[in-house]
Amino acid sequence: MPVVVEHQTFGDVRPLVVGLMAEWDTLLVEERNAIIRKLIRRVALVRKSEDEVVVGIHPVWMPDPWPKGDSAGAEHDLAA
Repeated sequence: MPVVVEHQTFGDVRPLVVGLMAEWDTLLVEERNAIIRKLIRRVALVRKSEDEVVVGIHPVWMPDPWPKGDSAGAEHDLAA
């Protein structure tokens, strides 16, 4: 399981974002995925209705909407 570093800012990960964008066409899929994993804290599926699910992507530089110990995440389909 990846280790999440708390309190990162966009400035901390900006070089990764710029490098990923600049080298996208030259990177292997595995390399792209490895970099993307460093940028994304969580992907959450939130059921809005029986027929609608919203995908939420939470980057590492934004506050965690469901910090550890917060029971609010329990209502979501996927909150890891």
